[in-house]
Amino acid sequence: MRPDLSFIIPVYNVEQFLAKCLHSIINNDWLQIQYEIVIVDDASPDQSLNIALEFSKQYANIKVISQENKGLGGARNTGIKVAKGNYLFFLDSDDFLKPNKIQKIIQTALDYKLDILEFGAERTDENYNFIDRIFFKQDSQILDGLSYLAIYNFENSVCNKLYRKMFLIDNNIEFFEKTYIEDAPFNAEAFSKAKMVKSLPITPVVFYQNRNSITRQKRTGENLRKFIGDSIKVTVKINEIATLAKMPKAQVVLQERVAVFTSGIILMILKSEFTLFDKKKYINQLYDCNLYPVKNYSGIFLRDVFILLINFRSFLQFLLRIIK
Repeated sequence: MRPDLSFIIPVYNVEQFLAKCLHSIINNDWLQIQYEIVIVDDASPDQSLNIALEFSKQYANIKVISQENKGLGGARNTGIKVAKGNYLFFLDSDDFLKPNKIQKIIQTALDYKLDILEFGAERTDENYNFIDRIFFKQDSQILDGLSYLAIYNFENSVCNKLYRKMFLIDNNIEFFEKTYIEDAPFNAEAFSKAKMVKSLPITPVVFYQNRNSITRQKRTGENLRKFIGDSIKVTVKINEIATLAKMPKAQVVLQERVAVFTSGIILMILKSEFTLFDKKKYINQLYDCNLYPVKNYSGIFLRDVFILLINFRSFLQFLLRIIK
């Protein structure tokens, strides 16, 4: 029998978090809901794989897949292919579920055969103290994806959503591998193709905020070069999706996301320690990718002032020279 839900949990250097994450799922009251946990070991060098294997020996609905390192996106792609559930929940291994909050979300998705169901989340600090509630949206009506974008926008994260597996498979929607911020183009494509989307004002998941995580460390050198390169790749994809969007209001939402990302890339270039030659090379790459000049505003006042100024090529060249 096909389970209702598959948790897809990528694993890499998370030995101190994985057990808590898995217990938070196992110890929920699942009632009649059938679920499985797909753990994708992305060539983790620590004891994460051994921990996962121990859990799989105790629980028949936990399966462990090991693969060569493909990054977070590659691990999730493997999970999509292996998962048997009608719906997929991409849960990061340092995050965890709250008790008995997910059941209504799953049942709603099943009852209405939704393609995507979006919900809220909480954030906690390194001592598991509550920080805030994020991604919280009202109980929406069921809409097609573009209409949903036009009214509610979308969060970049995939960890506050359920996705119908066959919707992703039928539309060939997958993650970029070994790419930063791979969630954003995945969601832009998913929402642009979805026919049945809804949100619920429920916060079933807690995101652990690790100050030492790779995504929060200051980027320098080759790491910064990769982040800028990946950001350009991701933004090009979202821009392509925006161009194809057939609903003007949804197109504006996607173009605003492009403006946010592009202006962020330019700010990173300006603040970097790269040579003037390299900085100009990145700006030329943005130009060649049709991302610069920035063609739309972001809807954020200070960022839009920044966009207005840098769209003057001479002013941007001035900034490139003076900012060290």
